[in-house]
Amino acid sequence: MSQSSFQYSFARACDQLGVDAAAIGEDGALAVGDTQVFVDHAEPADLCRIVIDLGLVPAERAAELSRVMLEANCVDATDILLVFSLHPANGHAVLTMFVPVAGLDSQRHDLAVLLSERVPELIDAWAEIVEHGVTAPPDTGSGQALVPGLGDGMALLASHA
Repeated sequence: MSQSSFQYSFARACDQLGVDAAAIGEDGALAVGDTQVFVDHAEPADLCRIVIDLGLVPAERAAELSRVMLEANCVDATDILLVFSLHPANGHAVLTMFVPVAGLDSQRHDLAVLLSERVPELIDAWAEIVEHGVTAPPDTGSGQALVPGLGDGMALLASHA
């Protein structure tokens, strides 16, 4: 695959979402609900990179939420790589999704579906954890994703809600 394949998939997803692809800046910034999301092509690996700013990590929950993010990074074993991190400049939680460009037009990884359905589900799951905290230890044995199509990392994240 190539940059042109990514651009085709991105333009197609924008069209399906009713977003003017030409109006999106070079950084690929768009809004999913109230959340800023960046979509671009990680060229050396031929991956679509979706960066989601999940907002500030409350100081009183920093240790707990950092642990949830690190555990989610550890157990994810799907073809969509989820990487949770903290932005060094502003302390926001950031979720970066890496999706193979070759699969962006498939039913499993349709970019429009990821942006219109899966990303909002992730944002909502994170908001629940921030609001309610960790209420039970993670169940990593099931292998079933609580957010369909996003794998064990999200199952772990959602199991904390």
